[in-house]
Amino acid sequence: MELPWNKKERLQEENDKLEEEIKEVRDERDRYREKLDAEEKRRSKLSKEKQEAQEKLNRLQDKLKNKEKTTSKEESGEEGTKWAKLDLNEIKNILEKLDSVKSPEKDLVTVKSTERIENLPDLKGLKNTLNSSDYSSLSSEKSFFAFIDGKIFSTVLKTRKFFKKDWKLDQEFHTDELKDFIESEKHWAIVSAGKTQVFHEENGEFEEVDRVTTRVENQQKKGGFSQGRFERKRDEQVEEHVKKTKELIKDFENLKVLGNKKLCKELKGEYLGGFDSSREPSPEMFYDFRLKRLV
Repeated sequence: MELPWNKKERLQEENDKLEEEIKEVRDERDRYREKLDAEEKRRSKLSKEKQEAQEKLNRLQDKLKNKEKTTSKEESGEEGTKWAKLDLNEIKNILEKLDSVKSPEKDLVTVKSTERIENLPDLKGLKNTLNSSDYSSLSSEKSFFAFIDGKIFSTVLKTRKFFKKDWKLDQEFHTDELKDFIESEKHWAIVSAGKTQVFHEENGEFEEVDRVTTRVENQQKKGGFSQGRFERKRDEQVEEHVKKTKELIKDFENLKVLGNKKLCKELKGEYLGGFDSSREPSPEMFYDFRLKRLV
């Protein structure tokens, strides 16, 4: 028979042992919790770094694609004639020089084409006015001003479609529509999924006046939603961004909109095409001027 004081002592020892085991288990649990917290932080950091790396990769891939497109377009032109990107001051200087050209005869041709030149009024008259080489060179281009005398030089200036199609034969070149647009006070909305910036610009002087940014997923996360659910969620995010963009730009006057056509179709303002997302906003990006001399 176990004596009472012996039983009490034994129970105390068992209790102490259990408490020690509980302490060890709690310590082990805390260690695992710390490891888990550290792992979650590490994974969060890795996820952020992965996202940043993916965004950088996307920008570089876009830049490469745009470079390849530019190179392809240059190589598709006639030998020795490539499109040159010029800054706005160079363009204004060229327009001043063109304005200084006068002829005693009506042999200076100004062509303003928003689409293929086949869509210009009085196409037969234009064909009879230009030599076959100049006409052939222009027939493959869209959205341009061409200044041609047929003897000394022929200059083509590509830009966005803010003008009306037409052509003139005169003793001088007609540059007023181009110069008036550059000198006019206007706003540019640069629209992309998740980010819209609005700039005030006049004669090349510009500043950002407003913007809206929202969360729009660009890539499906591994182990996340199914592709269908991901696309529906992204469409909802894009729709929300367009809604906020509508509110942002509703009061701006003389608004020109650049971005994906599908994204911009519901927005107010004059849509003038897309833009290179790898470039910083600038007058050169707004107008997208490129120059080529025909040979």
